[in-house]
Amino acid sequence: MKKYFIANNADLKEELLKIINEAEGKNIRIELEDGLYQLESNIELRDISNVEITSKGGAFIKGSRKIENFRKLNEEE
Repeated sequence: MKKYFIANNADLKEELLKIINEAEGKNIRIELEDGLYQLESNIELRDISNVEITSKGGAFIKGSRKIENFRKLNEEE
């Protein structure tokens, strides 16, 4: 079984799709490094029975965006 390691959040979606497409039915294992992976858009994986995606327990994939510089609005706003 071929193994792949992905640690870069920016390339997660593209790398997953590239690896899966290149697998051509061969069994593969993708191990995500610990961390938060935030996707800017949807990812759809179909017919991936030959693919195992794992982590050591600290990888989280989220489809939401982190809100920065959050503050309360005052009555005038």
